[in-house]
Amino acid sequence: MPRGPEKKVAAKKNEAHLKKKKKKCHKCSKARRANEKKERRKIQNKTYYIRRKWNISLALMLSRSSTFS
Repeated sequence: MPRGPEKKVAAKKNEAHLKKKKKKCHKCSKARRANEKKERRKIQNKTYYIRRKWNISLALMLSRSSTFS
């Protein structure tokens, strides 16, 4: 009867898996990440509208930045 021990091992693994606690994110780290994301979006929006105002394409900006370095 090879199925008996295999079932017991699988059941034990399943129990161990259920017993493990999920790691929870701290509220402060969640808030910090959200704030960082918001700041990045602000910067991206500013640069987008400045480029639109002066009619500068992103490809042009990237090609110019490579010439400076």
